[in-house]
Amino acid sequence: MALILLRVCLAGSLLCALLSRGGVPVSPGLWVVGGVLGLGVLAGAMLPLCCIAVLGLQLLLARITGWPGLMPVLVDMLQALALAFLGAGAFSVDALLYGRRVVILRNGR
Repeated sequence: MALILLRVCLAGSLLCALLSRGGVPVSPGLWVVGGVLGLGVLAGAMLPLCCIAVLGLQLLLARITGWPGLMPVLVDMLQALALAFLGAGAFSVDALLYGRRVVILRNGR
């Protein structure tokens, strides 16, 4: 359940990043890209690629606005990196398509 919450938070922060650009208009192309990435993150479809694309989009949005606040961008980037490394979780499209991976540790090894 925690990975679902992390996915929802990342998609929400991407939406907030598109909405709050300090009066600088965002092109419709960025809205489409942000929407597709947000849906991909929410569904957990090709999550590592979506997270890397979210990193790039966050940097691009920060560059467009002239780096007004670097801390929200860094927090969003850390969220995307954590989700890319952890994976989508059991309740995702990736888990349905490729199955769940279970790591079994043996004693003494």
